[in-house]
Amino acid sequence: VESLMVDASRIPLGQPEKLELLERAVALADLQNDLMAGFEARDELIEAAGMGGHPEKTLVAFAWMLAQWDKHGEDELGADEYGLLWKYKWVINTLWEFPSIAATQIEAAFDDFQARLERGGYSLRTLHYFRWKYAHHQGNWAEAELERAVWQRSSDDSMGDCTACEAHFLTEYLAAQKRDPEALEATKLILSGRQRCAEVPHVTYGVLLEPMLRLEQFEDALDTHLRGYRMARDNPEFLATCGEHLAFLAYSHNTGPALALLERHLSWALETANLQARFEFYRSTLPLWNRLRDTGELEVVFRAPQGFALEGQGGIYALDALEGWFGAQLEDLANRFDARNGNGYFSSRLEVDLKLLERVPPLSLQAEPNGVKKQGNRSKK
Repeated sequence: VESLMVDASRIPLGQPEKLELLERAVALADLQNDLMAGFEARDELIEAAGMGGHPEKTLVAFAWMLAQWDKHGEDELGADEYGLLWKYKWVINTLWEFPSIAATQIEAAFDDFQARLERGGYSLRTLHYFRWKYAHHQGNWAEAELERAVWQRSSDDSMGDCTACEAHFLTEYLAAQKRDPEALEATKLILSGRQRCAEVPHVTYGVLLEPMLRLEQFEDALDTHLRGYRMARDNPEFLATCGEHLAFLAYSHNTGPALALLERHLSWALETANLQARFEFYRSTLPLWNRLRDTGELEVVFRAPQGFALEGQGGIYALDALEGWFGAQLEDLANRFDARNGNGYFSSRLEVDLKLLERVPPLSLQAEPNGVKKQGNRSKK
C-alpha cells in the first residue's frame, strides 16, 4: 500500500494514473483489513479524484472515512479531525452537482458538518460559505445574499478556504447575475497574480469571458481565453471551464475552433458522473448552433467521440440533429436539477444570449509569440 501511494505521489494531480494507483492502494488495504492504511489511502484518493474530475469517487471514499472515524476515532486511525473536516468541505461542495442526491440529504450533511465544527470549536463561517454556494447553485439569490452577509460577518479561522478560492467564487457569483463590473473588480488580485492556488486562476479565466464580452472588453476577453484555455484543457476537472471557452469562441465568430474544442472535450462530458459539469458544458454549445446557423451552414463536419449516440454520414452531421441532441440532453438535465431544487432556475438558463451574439465582432485568434496580443485591431475595448 505504501509503495503504491509513493508511486502515486510522483504523478501530478489530474492524471488518471494517479487515481488508478490510489484505488489499487485502497483495495489492497481493505483486503488486509488495515484500517489505518485504508484511511490514509482514501485521504489521498479524495484529493486525486476531486482534482481529476471524479467527485463521485470522493463521496464513496469519504463516506467510508466518516463511518470509520465515528466508530474508531483518532487514535486507531492515526489521523486528526482537522484533516477529516477539511475533506468534508470538499464533499459538501460536490453534493449538489448530483441531482440524484436529495435536498434532504444535502441539508442533513450541512447539519452534520455544523455539529462537527461546533464540537471542534471552529467558526461557522465555512458553513455559511458553502450554504452561500448552494443557494447560488439553485439561483436563489435572496438566500444567497443572506448567507453571504453572514459569511462576511463571521470570524475567519483555519477551516476557511484559501483567499484565491473565495475571490473566485465571489467573481462567479457576481457574473452569474450579470453584475459584470463588480465581477471584474472582485478578481483584481487573481489577475495580478497575487491570489492563486491549484484551481485559480484556471477556472477564473473561464468565468470572466462573458462579463468581458458584455462590457465590450474584447481584447481583454481574447487575452483571457488564450491564457486560460491552455491551463484548463488537459484536466477533466475543468470540463465546465472548457465549456466557457467554447462559448467564447462561438460568440467571437470562431466556429471552427469551437467545434474542435467540442470534439476534444465531448468525451469528458459523456463519461463524467458530475452532471452539473455536463450541463454547463452542453449549455456552452447553445451560441455555437446559433452562430453556425447565422453563417448558413446546415451541415457540420464533426469527429464525434466513441459512445456518442448520434450517428453522422461519413463524419457529417446535420446542424438540426446536433442541436436537437444537445438540446434534449440539456432539457433532461435541467428538469432533474429543477425537480430536486424545487424551482425552474436550470431551465431558465437554456436560452442563448442573442444580444451578445449580435454585439461581439469577429475576433482573430492569431496571437503574438507571447500569446498576449492578437494581430489586427478588429475588436473594441
